[in-house]
Amino acid sequence: MKALVTAIFEHEYLEKLKEKVEVIYEPWLNAEGKLQIKQGDDLINYLNENNIDIFICEADVLRRNILENLKTLKLIVCAKGTEFFIDFEAATEKDMIVAYTPGRNANSVAEFTIGLILAITRDIVKNHNIVSNRKWPILSAFSERGIELNGKTAGIVGLGAIGYRVGTILKTFGIKILVYDPYVKEDRLKNLEARQVDLDTLMKDSDIVTVHALLTDETKGLISKEKLLLMKPTAYFINTSRGKIVDEAGLIEILEEKQIRGAALDVYAREPIKRKSQLLELENVIHTSHIGGSSADVPFYSSKMAYEEVLRYLEGKPPKHCLNPDVLKNIFKN
Repeated sequence: MKALVTAIFEHEYLEKLKEKVEVIYEPWLNAEGKLQIKQGDDLINYLNENNIDIFICEADVLRRNILENLKTLKLIVCAKGTEFFIDFEAATEKDMIVAYTPGRNANSVAEFTIGLILAITRDIVKNHNIVSNRKWPILSAFSERGIELNGKTAGIVGLGAIGYRVGTILKTFGIKILVYDPYVKEDRLKNLEARQVDLDTLMKDSDIVTVHALLTDETKGLISKEKLLLMKPTAYFINTSRGKIVDEAGLIEILEEKQIRGAALDVYAREPIKRKSQLLELENVIHTSHIGGSSADVPFYSSKMAYEEVLRYLEGKPPKHCLNPDVLKNIFKN
């Protein structure tokens, strides 16, 4: 069998993959940081001319018009956990399995979230900027005090892989944890000694609200201005999930009027964030450029998971994580 790998792949697992199948490795982002993504007919021709059976991708677009014209492709492994550019229905019609790697960057996002929480609650960025400008406020020990996490209450919106990892770390600080997640698993609540509450209660009672829900039709706009207004004036808002889950205009207004103490944001309604966005003018906000899930370790985890999915396929086993499960009944009839 022959595999095309365009995902960023760790050397260790690339070599393991080469022991199992013939491999063409052409990462979508090359060593010089330049994009090299094949599209449309170029991608169709490349996959067909090279008789590719397995495609491990990350940024490639696989719409119906492409999938319908592929002759040999049997397995697609998307080395990411969300935001896929693949027509699952078309893949199913062609008996192509689409596997993926959920949770590959859960620890990366979780640790980054903790960093933002510490940075905003202790005014770390603000104080850094003051000292970098060759200033040393005499009363800084009193004016830049911030809060300790111990004994505070954190509200986690969405207790999936990332939210659960955030809760696990926060628990070590001695924080009380509230959770809003209609689909939460009971064992996760028990392990965190967390309390499941409705969203209004979480917003009202939390000193820190951190968002980790997936962006779906159900969660789009979930954190409305009305929900944000329920927060304590001393509370902090953190979002490392997706910007469209939050009413950004409402959040800006609330921060401008200092109706909450501050926010730390890695995601925005539009990315890149507009240069003239009012968010960038606010001193009580920490901004980062959607880098929470981009640690140097993430390619290792995504490569490992992608390799394991290929291995399962070669062994005649169904994928562990499948995006088009309807196809499995056609392929694994026993």
